[in-house]
Amino acid sequence: MRKQSFHCNQKQRSSIAYFAQYRNTLPQDISNRLSIPFSPVSQTFQIRFLGSTYWVTHPDFRIQYLSGGNGVQSLCSSSDAQHLLLHYFIDGDHQETVGAFLPVQALPWDSTSVATFQRRCTDRLAHSYGNRPDIFQAVMESLLGIRQAYGDISYDIELINDLFLRLILWKDQDQPKAEILFSDNFLTAFYGSDWLHIGEVVLQHMMDYEKLWSDIP
Repeated sequence: MRKQSFHCNQKQRSSIAYFAQYRNTLPQDISNRLSIPFSPVSQTFQIRFLGSTYWVTHPDFRIQYLSGGNGVQSLCSSSDAQHLLLHYFIDGDHQETVGAFLPVQALPWDSTSVATFQRRCTDRLAHSYGNRPDIFQAVMESLLGIRQAYGDISYDIELINDLFLRLILWKDQDQPKAEILFSDNFLTAFYGSDWLHIGEVVLQHMMDYEKLWSDIP
């Protein structure tokens, strides 16, 4: 319990620091660096996140859902998704992709982080959807995913404007496999533990979509 409390306090301190940086950063600088529109009239950025379009105010970082998506508004409901976006606004740099996708082993982090990502994201994807390709397909299409020809079934989905993840599944009754790839422009958009949180946020969004529609009579 103490360890969990320490982790939460550490995360809270980090968030406070990022909020302060956000408030003190000129919105036009963020807009230019990330190539996202900013309205000086409404003082809002407009951004896409997992298929939905949102407004994000400056300087107070209030988030409002606008349109689109599959009914799950993670950027309004998930503090982890909000932290990711805040980190992107402060530390990210928008680059055009050259069309390449990178495995987690190619990201600049240590082997322990790679193993953690494998356990908490890739293995979870395989176990959750490896033998349910029809459900995986429905979830991907709800996120406006683009069907690919890798593995037994695969899709590219957009996390944030022009930043794509490629989710690949191989069916196996005993041991399904999966892989999560990042478009090459993630290298300048996020850093360190953010990549792990990206995987977790995306998987939670997928699970929330399943629950949302299973609850509808």
